[in-house]
Amino acid sequence: MGFGFWARGATPGVLRMLGSPGRVVELGCGSGIAAAMLLDAGYEVFGVDQSEPLLRRARERAPAGEFVCASLHDVELPSCVAVVAMGEILSYAGITDELLARVRGALSPGGLFVFDVGTPGRGGGRSWHAGDGWLVCSEAVEDGTSLTRSIVSFRAAGDGAWRRSDEVHRLTLYSPDQLVSRLGDAGFVDVRVLEDGYGPELELPSGIAVVSARTPAPTR
Repeated sequence: MGFGFWARGATPGVLRMLGSPGRVVELGCGSGIAAAMLLDAGYEVFGVDQSEPLLRRARERAPAGEFVCASLHDVELPSCVAVVAMGEILSYAGITDELLARVRGALSPGGLFVFDVGTPGRGGGRSWHAGDGWLVCSEAVEDGTSLTRSIVSFRAAGDGAWRRSDEVHRLTLYSPDQLVSRLGDAGFVDVRVLEDGYGPELELPSGIAVVSARTPAPTR
């Protein structure tokens, strides 16, 4: 809620990076905004998220996709041409060596792994987003290696009443240079921190790195 702009803005750039048609695995697929765009472009989609309410919306929005309610650290990743994680998903979930190995194992030769993470300097401060029947306010505090984000959400509940919910999110902040090294150690090639992010469709907040990598192409 309130962050659909990230998926809508990032997905065109992901589509430009993709090659031949096939299955795309989306980690943290949320309500299916990117999944629907990928399906419209001719790709199959396997989406993973831990929120069943969001997955219900994803199934409505992208009925041709396959969606699983699970942790990205536990789910069995199917064979695919790309794995994507947009919206600081891996800062929330954490990047482990096991996850990198599982992603590489699922990708076809020359397959794409692209994601964004928060980096040191992501910064604190307050922000808010509003839409029809909802309002989200957040306050973030950074300590250099992590970010703690306190979020207060209000949803219209009818009869002029509003329902409030409070959440606290903790994100790991990653050094781009260290990520490049870790991806290389995990067997990825053509590892890059993308200077222009996902492209002109999305103006990313400060302190975000977009990283792309590929599995080795078949030798001839």
